Amino acid sequence: MKKESKIKEQSKKILDKVVNIAQTPVIRKTARFASALLGLTAQIKAKDPFSVVVGVASIVDAALDSFEVPYPTKTEQFAKANDLTVTSGVLPKILVDSHLWEKFPNRIVFSDTPWLVRQLEVGGESLYYAELSESRASDPLANLSDVFYHTKNFDFNSLFDKLWEMFPQGVHVSLLNPKRKAWEEKHLRLHHLSTDNYKYIGDLNPSSFAEQIVSFGKEGISRSFMLAGRPGTGKTSFVYDVAKCISNKIVKIDPSVAHLLHGSDLDFLLEYLKPDILLFDDFDRAVSSHDTMNLLFLLENIKNRFPKTSVFATVNYFEKLDKAIIRPGRFDKIIWFQPPDYSIREEIAEMYLKENKVSYSKELLDEISKKTEGLSPVYIKELCTRLRHDNAETIDEIIEEFRYSLEVEDDYSQQQGEVDGEEDFEEEEEFGLDDEN
Repeated sequence: MKKESKIKEQSKKILDKVVNIAQTPVIRKTARFASALLGLTAQIKAKDPFSVVVGVASIVDAALDSFEVPYPTKTEQFAKANDLTVTSGVLPKILVDSHLWEKFPNRIVFSDTPWLVRQLEVGGESLYYAELSESRASDPLANLSDVFYHTKNFDFNSLFDKLWEMFPQGVHVSLLNPKRKAWEEKHLRLHHLSTDNYKYIGDLNPSSFAEQIVSFGKEGISRSFMLAGRPGTGKTSFVYDVAKCISNKIVKIDPSVAHLLHGSDLDFLLEYLKPDILLFDDFDRAVSSHDTMNLLFLLENIKNRFPKTSVFATVNYFEKLDKAIIRPGRFDKIIWFQPPDYSIREEIAEMYLKENKVSYSKELLDEISKKTEGLSPVYIKELCTRLRHDNAETIDEIIEEFRYSLEVEDDYSQQQGEVDGEEDFEEEEEFGLDDEN
């Protein structure tokens, strides 16, 4: 009887293990499993029932070691018990990086080694995310799990309304890669977008332009614009002024991020931040890295899924763009920015002379306006800044310096274009591509 009871007890354990294996089996160590199977075969030949049962038990143990059975973690059990929705994305990193979590009641609710689970309360609803109990200061965002949980009625809008209060002039999205190694994880970072030093002066009217895109947005019609012109011609300033005319809800994407940005990350930002304007600044820098298709996909996705968000892309060197980018349908309109004419240069010079508290006469203003022909507003601004401490006799010298830097910039741009072309050719040869492909 004692022997039969022991066999029954072992049989029950075997059955429980088999049921567990059947739920979520993942093959791992097949060598041990095969060895146990051979041992069981030998025991069956011996025709000893007890040995057979022991052999079955050993094969089940081998199976458990050969199959990775992920048992529910404490966090997963908590989420199931409280009927929480599980999501994966960049939100935990945004909460920590922007210090948004500090703006709401929060606390550590339990430990799920090696994680600490933090609860964030917004309007009576809760969001949970996990952070490692031991900090790694060199890369703090790596301490966070991408998975987070929330109650079904969690108010994401209130959460991100508070974020806009923290970033009243807009959000600048860049990339954090602390050790600058390609194989390491990269994290999106949110920064304050400073627009105080930018003021557009030109032929376009930011206010009427803003009214048009708002009207299109109300009708659910997406709008996308490419702003092309040499550096400093006022492209970015114009976009900032358009944003100020609407709500200042503008997200600027750094060119180093644009081609690395996953569609799901961008979708999350656009869905919950709901910006009026998404700005890809220096777009030609982003598309020069052989990731044109990813950027085109992002553009199409934005136009289809977020029609109320207008897309602006500033381009310094239009001639370097891939033809696929400028094909009709990619951008609704290309707006050209040229160096300002005399009247605009005069207006710009007067504004920056006043800003720098430089005493000036009508003759000095006229001299600056004439001699800066062909120069962009950024050069006029720098000239007026220098006149805070330099006298008017240095104007010719300063302008000559500006023109020389422009020539160097043109030469460098041309050389880079030739190098890029050579790299493209080498890449095609390397991968065996021909004209037909």
